[in-house]
Amino acid sequence: KAPEDVSRRQARRVLSERYQIPADSSRGSGFRHTLVDWEASLDESDSEYGHHLLELLWLYQSLDWTHPDLLRTLIGDEDHRIRAAAVRCLADWQEQLTDGFELLGGAATDGHPRVRLEAVRALVQTDSLQAAASIALALDQPTDEFLDYALWRAFRELKERWLPAVQNGEFDFEGKPEHLVY
Repeated sequence: KAPEDVSRRQARRVLSERYQIPADSSRGSGFRHTLVDWEASLDESDSEYGHHLLELLWLYQSLDWTHPDLLRTLIGDEDHRIRAAAVRCLADWQEQLTDGFELLGGAATDGHPRVRLEAVRALVQTDSLQAAASIALALDQPTDEFLDYALWRAFRELKERWLPAVQNGEFDFEGKPEHLVY
C-alpha cells in the first residue's frame, strides 16, 4: 500500500523471490493464506481499493499463481486503467482459465480503447479464426491511434487464419462488411 511505486515494486520482487514455489506446497500454501487474509482485510470503501487489488493481482502473477476470482473482479472495475491491467494479466492466464477466451472477447468490446487494445494484443496469441472475429469487435467503437495500429497488426498476424476462410466463403466477420473492409 506504499504510495511510492518503487516501494511497491520492490516489495513484490522480494515476495516473489522468497515464495517462488508451487502454491500447493506447504510453504506456498501458508503464504497463499496470508495473501487471502490480506485481501479480506482491505477496506472496500477505500478510494485505492481497486489499486490495492491490482497490486495483489500482480503479485500472484509474479509468483505464477492464478487467482481467477480476483482477475474477474478487476476486469469489471470501473477504472479503465485497472481493467486494462487485468486484461494484460489475463493474456498470461487465459489458457489456465475455463472462460479465458470469453473474458478476452468481452474486453474487446469494452468502452475504453486502452482495454480493447490489451484484449486485441492477447487475442492474437490464441491464433484462431474465432480470435480474428473477436478482435474485429473492437472496431464497433471509436479507436485511437494505438488501438488502430494494434488492430492493423493483429489482422495481419492472423491473416493465415481468416483470409483463406473468407476466400472460401466460410467466414464473413459475422456479417459485418466494415470489419472485412478494415
